[in-house]
Formats: sequence, C-alpha cells, structure tokens
Amino acid sequence: MTFPMNQTEFAMHPETHPPSRPGFRRAASPTAAKFLAHLAIALLVVVSGFFAPVSLHAADRVALVIGGDKYDHLPASGQLAVAVRDAELLSDTLTGLSPAFQVTTLKNPTREACSIALSKFTRDARDAECALIYFAGHGIEYFGENYLLCRDTEVESQDDSVQRMKERLYYQALPLRKIIEDLGDTGANLKLVILDACRDNPLEAQTAGGTRAVVGSKGGLGRVTAPSGMLISYSADAGQQANDGLFTPVFAETLKKPGLSIMQVFAQTRTQVRERSTEMQRTGRGVLHEPAEYSKLEPGGLNFAFLPGQGGSTVMSFPSRVTAVDRLRAATVNQPFVNSLGMEFVPVPGKPDVYLCRTETRVRDFRAYAENVGLGDQGGSNTMEVIKNDDGTHTIEWQLISDAGWDNPGFPQTDDHPVVCVNWERAREFCEWLSAQEPGLTYRLPKDTEWSAAVGSLGKYPWGNEWPPPDGVGNYPGEEKNEALPGTGWSTVYDRNDGFWNTAPVANFKMNRFGFFDLGGNVKEWCEDEYLATMNSADTLQEIPSLEREISSDGVTHMRVVRGCGWSSYTEIFIRSAARDRDHPRSSRDDTGFRVAVEPSNP
Repeated sequence: MTFPMNQTEFAMHPETHPPSRPGFRRAASPTAAKFLAHLAIALLVVVSGFFAPVSLHAADRVALVIGGDKYDHLPASGQLAVAVRDAELLSDTLTGLSPAFQVTTLKNPTREACSIALSKFTRDARDAECALIYFAGHGIEYFGENYLLCRDTEVESQDDSVQRMKERLYYQALPLRKIIEDLGDTGANLKLVILDACRDNPLEAQTAGGTRAVVGSKGGLGRVTAPSGMLISYSADAGQQANDGLFTPVFAETLKKPGLSIMQVFAQTRTQVRERSTEMQRTGRGVLHEPAEYSKLEPGGLNFAFLPGQGGSTVMSFPSRVTAVDRLRAATVNQPFVNSLGMEFVPVPGKPDVYLCRTETRVRDFRAYAENVGLGDQGGSNTMEVIKNDDGTHTIEWQLISDAGWDNPGFPQTDDHPVVCVNWERAREFCEWLSAQEPGLTYRLPKDTEWSAAVGSLGKYPWGNEWPPPDGVGNYPGEEKNEALPGTGWSTVYDRNDGFWNTAPVANFKMNRFGFFDLGGNVKEWCEDEYLATMNSADTLQEIPSLEREISSDGVTHMRVVRGCGWSSYTEIFIRSAARDRDHPRSSRDDTGFRVAVEPSNP
C-alpha cells in the first residue's frame, strides 16, 4: 500500500546565510559489544536461494548453520577447504532427524548476510524447544574481544590504535558474545553454540608501520562462561589446532544415534575426536586435539536427545514455559524485556502494564517488517535540502523527494540507526505487524502522556534546566552542521561537534533515569494522539503561532502528535521536554522516526 505524500506540516523556520564554497580455523569467544551496525541491502543471496519470509511462530527445533571457506581479504594460505562441506553435512543431518530441525544454511556469507540471518533466526527460535547456532570458519580474539570472521571481514592490515582496530572488527565481523546474547534472548528451552574452529591464532596482518604481526592473542581464545540453559562447544580445547574435517563429521554421526542425551553426544564425540586425532598425529597426518564444552544446561536440557529412543520421547522435562507476558511483566530498568527483534522494553513510570522501547525503532527492526510484508515504493519523503538563493545565500527547505524513503533517507545509516522517513500510518502498521508475530502482546505507538512520563520532569529539558545542552545528553545540531553544509553561520544549539550530523546510532548518548535513550535529540517521534493546540503551553503558542492549527492544510485530516526533537532541531522551545509538534499522518521526514510501546493483550 502506498500513501499519498503531503509536504511536511512541521512548524519550522528557514535559515538564510551568506554564500561560501561548498588453512586454519580459528575460534572466537564472547564479547560485551553491542551488535554491529550494517548497511541496508535489498537482496540477500543465502546458499543458492533467498531468505524465506519471516515466520510468524517459532518452530520446535531451529538451527542456523554457517560455513566459510572463502575470505576476500586473506591470502591463499588463509582460505579454507572443508568448512562449507562441514556446514552442509550438519545441515543435512539436522533436517534428517525426527523431529527435524528447521535449518537456515549460509555458505561463505558476507557480514550483512550473517546479520540478517541472525535476526531472522532469533525470531524463528522464539520459545523453541532447541535453538542451535553452528559456525565453521575463521575467528580471532583481539584484546579480550572475540570475533567470527565473514567473507568480507578485512584483517589484512592492523591499526596501531587498539580502539580503532576494535571498531573495525566490530563493524566487519561477528562478536561471539552478541551471538550468545541473542541466542539467550530467544527464550528457547535448550540453546547450543557449536564452533568448529581452531583455538590457536596464526593470523598475521601488516601493521601501520609495515611489519607483520599476529592479529590479537597468540594463545587463542580464553575460557567462555555459558549463560544458564546454554551449552557452548569448541572443536578444539584452548591453544589447540583442530584438524580440518574431523570434528563435524564425528559430531554429525554421533547425534544420529537414537536415545543419546545431549551430554552423551558430546562426550562420545570428544572421545572419538581424541582417538582419531591421536592416530593422525602418530602417522604424521595431523595434530592431537579434543573438543571442549562449556555448559550451564538446566536439568531438562541434560536429558535432551537429538534423536529419541524407542519410546519416541526427547526425554526433556522442563518446568512450565515462561510466557512472553510473564517476561514482559518481569522487566526492569536493569533487566529489560527483549522481544523477537531484539528491541528492549522497560516499564513506563506511573503507567501500569505499559512498557516503552528504550530506543527509537532501528533500521534493522523496520527492515524485518518491510521484507516480510513486501513493502514497496513509499511515494517519496520530505528531506532537508539546502537551496542556494539568487543573492548567494543558502536556505534550508524540506522538499518531497520522490525516491527518498526509510531505506534511502539521503544520508548513510546502519542497522542500528533510528529508522526515519516513516509516516504515522506506516508506523502503526509496523506495530500491528509486530503484534501478529508475538501472540499475547499488543504493540502500538505511545500515547502522549506515556511519552511525557518516560521523559520525566527533572526540569525544562530532558536533562534538566542547564542551557545549552551539556555534553553527551543527545544528538543536536552543533559545529558539525557548519562543517557539513555549504554557507556559514548556520544556527546551532552548541558550539561543539558531537560527531553526528544527521542521525546517530540509537543509545549512543546518555540514558535517562528511567532507562530510556534519545527522548531528546536524534529523531522526532510519532505518538498515537491527535494533536490539540492546548497540549502546548501559552508561551509556546505565542512564540510559534502555527502550532495553533490542529487540522492539516487539506482542511480535513487531524494532525498527529510528534514529541522530542531531531538532529535538525535548533529552536530552543522545541527542545523543551513539554513541547509538542505535529504533522499529517501520511507525511514523513528524514528527521522523524518512532518509538514503540507494548502491553499485554489481555491485562
């Protein structure tokens, strides 16, 4: 469905300015890093086909299997030979079991492909009996942070700055700890991570000084602690090099034995790998190694059988399942509720049974909806354009650009940036779609009063009464505006550069006392309510008379409330916590997104 687009209804003021010139598999261990941001892609080739649409309900057994032989930025000696073959073998084995696993297989995937597949996997595995992630390929540990490498991960050179190198890996590889965290968030009864990779690290790269050095730790990854209900398996113990093509065939053959509990499967696999690798070492065909497991399985998980015995039971005995509503109502500021998209929700103070997302809706969240429903042309969006006038001055205008949209806002965004160019009606459709994915929960746009409760009442502004905004409280226009735009003397909120002209990744600035990010700055946010002029104070209406108007310029449509302020907002009155703006429900802008509220469907 494509909505007609109206020119923006926001109350804004133009600015004018004078002119100016414009071999081995290497394993990884957990990290605390947040998941990487990734550029939007229209099509993802997975295996030899495409991703299926997002499933509405979890399967009982779900697996994501990744195998990587090819690495675009590694020399010939760094290419692998059997990782994809091992991944195919395990995929075939899992789908051939009874009960069978629902398996997604990636062969030589890029970072973007892995990101989208992981997001889909966490949705499919929601509250499953067993959720399994398998990876065969390269991995590295770098100064305590551990990463699995994708086909397009660039490790052929090192940065002398540890922090900058971490940031490179953060954006180009898969942090293992994030994978573990996302698997934990599925709520699956049994969660497995299986890594067929070495635990030494012979990867070398050229440093900034031109010398060769090992990327990260020479001793391989350290011990990993599994969260409750999870088992993490490595094909080789710490400091060992794994023989290619040994662990996975043994593991795949062992898990097909009827009636073996999960620990019996791993114990028998470990024994056979040790015995076979001992013989390989004796005959000069390989090295000695044995797998290692780190487990915090619950009692029921210890009895899980990949292939049931003659009685036909998987011999699992879990406590009663905790429902999504139970998990929602247990949410706190320190332990938020995490939904199927990885969105985090905390209670709205003073609003029983209402929970608000800690961040603005991300590009990754909206993409899941767009891909599932086959969202097509949006009819364009209003984006900020700098116009050069005849007298040489420059003016900012919002213009309807026909090819602009959530996936093309006119400036670079990653998966963790807030989605923009989404109108009120489309934001509501996203909430309705998400409600259908998660029975028992109702997602919606927040009410104006709920947004006010979330921002709190510490003072005139979201951070208090200090003006201009102190460092770190939000993404507002600063000196980066003058650096990015032609002309000089543009209006800004402060005289420093906060690092972001246009949007910033969500949760990049300080959290407020209730656990929410970016209620001031970054992007403006739609609310459910129809706009009433009386929502604004008398001095606001006096300073900006256009806010008296409640009906759109079409004379019929009641405009909707917009709260907060965006990366473009420089007018002090709009930065106040209590300020309300408004817009046509079918209008979208590149500085406006939305935040989602959730509540139990049957209170």
